[in-house]
Amino acid sequence: MQRLAPWCYVVCLLPVLAGCSPKTKPAMVQVNLVTYRSSQTIADLETVLAQAGAIPAPTSRQIYGILRPAAELGIEATTLLRLWNPDAPMPPQLPALIAQMIRLTATIISLLPTSEATEAALESAAKTTMRLTPEEQLVELDRLWRALLVQIDRRLQGLGPR
Repeated sequence: MQRLAPWCYVVCLLPVLAGCSPKTKPAMVQVNLVTYRSSQTIADLETVLAQAGAIPAPTSRQIYGILRPAAELGIEATTLLRLWNPDAPMPPQLPALIAQMIRLTATIISLLPTSEATEAALESAAKTTMRLTPEEQLVELDRLWRALLVQIDRRLQGLGPR
């Protein structure tokens, strides 16, 4: 199994460990954003690699079979973040949701062919930020996660039955 690059652990796990400091909600919004961008990059990479014949159809189905629940968790995390009053404690289920999204993403990354281009694309996705307030980011993330879910379903339909 391919190991995650060190930046993944820093970007994804640090806010989870930060507890309920005043900056926790914006940090968790960024983790959600990074996870979305990584998931979208994985979907784009899979399409390119499959078209090039570098990934067989069963592996593509496996990738999307894991990516779909990750996108559903992304929508759930976004909803929790939108409802979370920053003066209140972090929703107790949020760290587990984020951790599960990260585990699913790591599993998918392990299925991708190892290359510098793949690593560079994922690292670039992790560094992406939005120049919006956390609340505006959550509205946009909700839209983006839902669009990714539609993209995943279309790709799974195109791959046909197992």
